[in-house]
Amino acid sequence: MAILALSDIKTSCESGYRYALTVQKQRRGRPATIDPDEVARVAMHLFVERGFESVTMDDIAAAVGASRRSIFRYFPSKNHLVWGGMTEAIDRFQAELAAHLAAGPGRSIASRVDLRAAYARAVTFSAESEAVTRERLILIDANPSLMSHGLPLLGEVRAQIAEVIAASQGVSADDLGPQVLSQALISTSLAVLTWWAVHSEEPPRVVMDRVLDVVVARLSRDPGEDA
Repeated sequence: MAILALSDIKTSCESGYRYALTVQKQRRGRPATIDPDEVARVAMHLFVERGFESVTMDDIAAAVGASRRSIFRYFPSKNHLVWGGMTEAIDRFQAELAAHLAAGPGRSIASRVDLRAAYARAVTFSAESEAVTRERLILIDANPSLMSHGLPLLGEVRAQIAEVIAASQGVSADDLGPQVLSQALISTSLAVLTWWAVHSEEPPRVVMDRVLDVVVARLSRDPGEDA
């Protein structure tokens, strides 16, 4: 599988950039309605083209033909522009885990199935969303400040995973096992998605599922279960 070139990343943002030019043409008429998704796509184009640290919120506002204040109503910072799209996938994952927890405690095999279903739902994207997600992951991996911004959100997900593992094993979510295993699963999934973003042209769901064949089976094993 070929490593994606920078030109490939830039090309996928062209639709968002065309949106920016269209909005600029409308500035002399009535105020244009801002589409947050398109603003984020334009911002991603600028981040890829110029570098994340080199782009300011003023640059983004100018590119979409909107005021800085209008942009800040939707995105308090550049970090939010990058992580905003990631939260949609995380929300789907959390909703799937919440449904599992609402069903009550169960066997380890139930935990495995539900964790895999949650990941499958989270990393299933439309073609356009998949391209932008790839760019977001590459930017997050290359910029430590972006990763730091997402840690609280990832912490919430880790806590939910710990509850699922604990429920399947009949122990407290605060026990060492669920705490360590949930952190391991978060780290593994992030590593898998980052690898996919840089190296793979397969759908992220395919790559994630291949890893989960091994990882989830081990992480959700009942205490004392044979290896």
